[in-house]
Amino acid sequence: DTAQYKVSYYIDPSWFETSNTEEYLIDVSPDTVISDLNFGISPVQTKSDLAIDLTTSTHVCSMTSNLWLNIKNDGTETVNGVNVELWVNSASSVQSASSNGGVSGNYVSWTIDGDFFPHVYSNQDTTLLVEIMTPGVGAMGSILVDSARVSTVQQNILELQYSNNFSRADGEVMCSY
Repeated sequence: DTAQYKVSYYIDPSWFETSNTEEYLIDVSPDTVISDLNFGISPVQTKSDLAIDLTTSTHVCSMTSNLWLNIKNDGTETVNGVNVELWVNSASSVQSASSNGGVSGNYVSWTIDGDFFPHVYSNQDTTLLVEIMTPGVGAMGSILVDSARVSTVQQNILELQYSNNFSRADGEVMCSY
């Protein structure tokens, strides 16, 4: 059986085609090997778009819990240097922070030096871990709110979307008897 297929792509408005090829018409028969199908694309304008996602483990009375901060660059431009900040609920206490996080009370900060490549090209992301001590039985049922922010060290860089530069995690303190 032989068939003809049209292979094309649908491009995001932030990108444009550079190869002068928007589609291929291909005749396919059994054992057909298809090669050299190339679509060239490039960003319309290079932009950074740092994003942060804060997640937490379960908060059990008087036990340690984990906070994970996942940072990535959803833009098209490499960012040179990234600042990450975390504010931990005042009822908890910070026990440790990965990657040499600077701890000052319930505030933790990091500066990630060097190039932070766009995720679309490199799949580069970074996950930071903070271990906290959950408050005791007196806080049972309380909602702990932790928040985080990511920003660039690099000056004069266009940030595509600021709404994903902040994240928050809410967790209820649970106890068992």
